[in-house]
Amino acid sequence: MLISESWLRTWLDTNLSIEEVADVLTMAGIEVDSIDTIVPNFSKVVLGKVIKVAKHPNADRLKVCTVNVGKNLEIICGAPNVTENMLVACAIDGAILPGNIKIKQTKMRGISSFGMLCSEKELGISNETIGIMDLTNYNSTQIGESIRELLNLNEKILTLKITPNRGDCLSVRGVAREIFASTKCIMKNPIISFEKKSLVDLSIGSPKVLIHDPDLCGRFSARIIKNVDSKVKTPRWIVDKLSHAGQKSISVLVDISNYVMLELGRPSHIFDYDKITLINKKTIDVRWAKKNEKIKLLNSEEITCHEFFGVIADQEGPVAIAGIMGGERSAVKEGTKNIMIETAFWKPDAIRGRAQNLRFSTEASHRFERGVDFESTVADLEVISSIIQSICGGELGEITDQISDIPKCKKILFRKSRCEKILGMKVSDAQVKEIFKSLCFKYEVNSEETDDTFFVQAPAYRFDIHIEEDLIEEVVRMIGYDSIPIRLPVSDLKPKVMSEKLMNFQALKDLMVSQDFYEVINYGFIDDKLVNLFKSKNETQDISLKLINPISSNMSVMRHTLIPGLINVLVENLNNQQKRIRIFELGRVFIANNKVVANKNSVHGVEQPYRLSALIHGSTHHEQWGLEDKKVDFFDMKKILENLLTNLNFELRVINSEVPFLHPGRGALIFMNEKNLDSLDYFSALGDGVIGYIGELHPHLCSLFDLATPPMVFEVSASELTLKTFPSYKKISKVPVVRRDLAFIVPNYVSVGSIVVEVLKRKSSFKFGGLLLKFEMFDLYQGKGISDAEKSLAFMVLMQDTNRTLEEYMVESLVQDIVITVEKNFAAKLRA
Repeated sequence: MLISESWLRTWLDTNLSIEEVADVLTMAGIEVDSIDTIVPNFSKVVLGKVIKVAKHPNADRLKVCTVNVGKNLEIICGAPNVTENMLVACAIDGAILPGNIKIKQTKMRGISSFGMLCSEKELGISNETIGIMDLTNYNSTQIGESIRELLNLNEKILTLKITPNRGDCLSVRGVAREIFASTKCIMKNPIISFEKKSLVDLSIGSPKVLIHDPDLCGRFSARIIKNVDSKVKTPRWIVDKLSHAGQKSISVLVDISNYVMLELGRPSHIFDYDKITLINKKTIDVRWAKKNEKIKLLNSEEITCHEFFGVIADQEGPVAIAGIMGGERSAVKEGTKNIMIETAFWKPDAIRGRAQNLRFSTEASHRFERGVDFESTVADLEVISSIIQSICGGELGEITDQISDIPKCKKILFRKSRCEKILGMKVSDAQVKEIFKSLCFKYEVNSEETDDTFFVQAPAYRFDIHIEEDLIEEVVRMIGYDSIPIRLPVSDLKPKVMSEKLMNFQALKDLMVSQDFYEVINYGFIDDKLVNLFKSKNETQDISLKLINPISSNMSVMRHTLIPGLINVLVENLNNQQKRIRIFELGRVFIANNKVVANKNSVHGVEQPYRLSALIHGSTHHEQWGLEDKKVDFFDMKKILENLLTNLNFELRVINSEVPFLHPGRGALIFMNEKNLDSLDYFSALGDGVIGYIGELHPHLCSLFDLATPPMVFEVSASELTLKTFPSYKKISKVPVVRRDLAFIVPNYVSVGSIVVEVLKRKSSFKFGGLLLKFEMFDLYQGKGISDAEKSLAFMVLMQDTNRTLEEYMVESLVQDIVITVEKNFAAKLRA
């Protein structure tokens, strides 16, 4: 919200500077985002008068102007609207315009130019302009004076961030009230002359209004004004105030309505009364819309109404969407003669969300959905009527004031002892009374209590005051948050002791950082187009949670996986010429699941598990002379995962099509052995015991994201990663370990993991299986001497008995059992 300093000072008599005013507002809870001047800085631009205009002898579109700026200057100008005796904004030699444009003496087609005649756009006053500024309305005796001073362009503008609960501050009067309450300065009333009741022409009568639905409209005030002159030009003082507030002048009647809204916080609407067809020639209806009713709005958009919207209707149908925007059919235009003005109290719940549903917002809906004073509809209508009559003329009809259901300003119990307990500081009766008085809160001292209690009634425009804590907040706002003393908290809080069997999330993050990763934090929203791209094929139900009011079109769905966010970060880094990317994120994902029951830690129908996801791309190591450059592959990511899962008994199983966004044959599901996950877990759709997946991104997605080489990713349940086992002491054996190496020739489709899993699974059935310490691959060979359809896998077999030295027959028996198992199950041959 924009408010000019001069407009604000019409309501206040204070010696505070604008910077001090901004500080007062900020400390009262109304943030001042910035203090700016109306236009950017520029210098040496003065008022000039064009004495003579002659055609440039060497250019068809240029003119040679003689301009008086206290002395006569010859200036070349190409603007089509320059004429003799015109008052203009003239930048003289040495002037600096917005954008650091420097003006100096120059030659144009052989003739010297000693300055420049400026347009509004060149001075930053307007974005759209035709030709140079025409300042003919200004006194010619002011020639040579600074344009900034003449046009008051040094005016300061406050940009305020009004919180949703303070709808009463969406006006100059509302902000002035806050400054008055905080500083105890003198508050003025610049519109007092318009508040007086005007003379009424009884022959005009009053509009007849019928409120059908009290849950839509609590109060509706209206008046007819006949014989107005809608062709009158809007007074400069109104145009300037609208401009300073960021609004354009449209027409005199619309401008007056907008001006009152900004001044008093009262949205209103003016209808062309001659275009309204009265129902049964008697009434105007205020009601919820009927199904499939249509209305063309002032923005030329035609909408089909339904019961969600409130309308003001005549016999032909809606003429306005309640609290949001009027219709084009009854809009006031140049030539409008008879008007009807409406000021109403629309219930906030009846307006809230409607404008968003229409995909636009209006100044009126912004205020009505936060709450507008329901007691001042008639008083504000008098102000609008008086201003219109003073500018456009006309005869005023009587006011119709229909009240159906307005809120009651209830009395709220305020206990000073309770206030002191919450604030941690003493407050006096005198302070409390003075604060309530300055805020225009009515109060009564409860004489029956010894606890210094008050019954407090907030004014009708304060929709944010409901309970005692709201009043306590008002007290501390006025005293000043910086007045609260600093004290150490006194409490018997007992910290929650975390089980030693669990790691916290910070330890997980440290493990990732120690492996040369950077943590990223992404939004919890993704593009709805990514949902199906990053979805398991086994997932039958719709897992996506769509947002009703997303912050942008590419953030319309709650994320069900962390992978899309990491890929977006990867793309951003690649666009910024980063070649080696190692990133991770630990956060929640959000999955629709009707089996989730609401409790203090969950929401019904929404599963919110924590996930740890990582991505690597580019080289395996930083560029250096000692190592050959190598791109990351599946096994680099597998090692990173193994470092995380050192405490868990897990295995990887090759993915076929269960995770379609991973490359077939270059990805795996992560299984936790002897572990059945909760049926609510999203990974359960991939099979019992699955805690995540790992692999290379599918080529189709690499093409979609324009990635030349595929990244490696994994995602795993963070809760499973926090499990840890304690180290236990084991006596070091004096008996040496026996090692045997076995090499098998196997078909290419056989995975190493499946061989290792099978051998270890059958370990207990081997005669001397208890001696087996380790069975793992240490070499892979493909090439000369082996067919293209096969590969050679070499395994290390470690055996030991901690109590005695192994005899040869034990070793041979165990080795033979392993060989038989591998050859039988994997079409393998022992390599000599």
